Amino acid sequence: MKKLVRSLLLLLGAGYLMTPVALSLGYGTQGPSPAKRHAKITLRVEIPNPVGSKYLNLWVPYPISDEHQKIENVEVTGSHQREGVYREPVFGNTALHLRWMQVQGNATMDFTFEVKRRERVVRELVVSDKQPSVLLEPFMEVDPQVALSLSEVVGSLDVNDAPIVVKARAAYDYLVDNFERDPKIVGCGTGDVPSFLNVRKGKCADFSSTFIALARCLGVPAREVYGLRISKERSEDISDDYHCWAEFFAPEVGWVPVDPSDVVKFARKKGLDLSDQQVREKREYYFGAVDEHRVKLGTGNQILLAPTQLLDPLPYFMCPYLEVGYESNCEGADLKKMNLKGLTFTALCQPISERRSLIGIGEEAPSFYGQTFQGDHFETAPFIGSKYLVLSFFATW
Repeated sequence: MKKLVRSLLLLLGAGYLMTPVALSLGYGTQGPSPAKRHAKITLRVEIPNPVGSKYLNLWVPYPISDEHQKIENVEVTGSHQREGVYREPVFGNTALHLRWMQVQGNATMDFTFEVKRRERVVRELVVSDKQPSVLLEPFMEVDPQVALSLSEVVGSLDVNDAPIVVKARAAYDYLVDNFERDPKIVGCGTGDVPSFLNVRKGKCADFSSTFIALARCLGVPAREVYGLRISKERSEDISDDYHCWAEFFAPEVGWVPVDPSDVVKFARKKGLDLSDQQVREKREYYFGAVDEHRVKLGTGNQILLAPTQLLDPLPYFMCPYLEVGYESNCEGADLKKMNLKGLTFTALCQPISERRSLIGIGEEAPSFYGQTFQGDHFETAPFIGSKYLVLSFFATW
């Protein structure tokens, strides 16, 4: 790894700290137009017969339009009594919030939208001696225990005096070279950096969280991006196609996307060594680019939703989140009928109960359906009283 970074620095020349230089990553300044996708996506939720519940609160990630995706023709239908779209203030994540009161029968909801998404490619990365602005300090914070777990890696990369772009590339290459994708892991992984460093296998949340932590330890502003893959087929169940990647901030350029997980996934799927030309091309592509087959849903970590949830902050907000409230004496609360085929609630008559992760097999849970179009180019927190028991799951399937 040290040789790779030193060779890169040598290629840039001794004066790289004095003058911005275009770093070649396999793209020229002129290239093909960004690829595009147009899809219609439906999130369908059915909560079976929540007998005895006082209320249900459901938060669903609500994608918004930006320079890389256009969201339109949004429709929400269901048996809920209250509905609203809210934006939390820290990371700007937007959520569709629904509320059911004393539900009779199943609680249902369909959330449909169209997305026009374009490939995002940064064709030139400028190597500069500029340092991050103070406005980027929130994207430089690292948990002390995570930083300690990465201290040996940081020392081995030997890029302390390098420009930000070179540091980011060193972090990216370290992940591609030293970690494997484990398809047996349910969902996107946990994003637990020390654990990932230990087992050396994981999913996209593990890769992106570790890239972000390592980049920040090296002095590079970085952040999470959470989303959903758009199926390449015309119509397909995409319930398991949540995906996350990362971005780092490069002076003179702005936020730059990276996706080390997709490089490792491609190599494993094709049975190819990292030295194979196809894998090398993917490695170059996903440092500075992400494809058009994805919808951005949000960013950030330890998230307090809006309206604020009753329990702890969420590690990330990529999947629907549900809280179920029962009266404290539990009278009439038939918890067996609330069991979502594999999820077992623990119900004690106390104000707040634990949050469970819905990661088992065979749950009846929210599901996404995607339809691809062909040939198209183109806040007040809830009252927390002693009389309610909150049962909830964080959907990570």
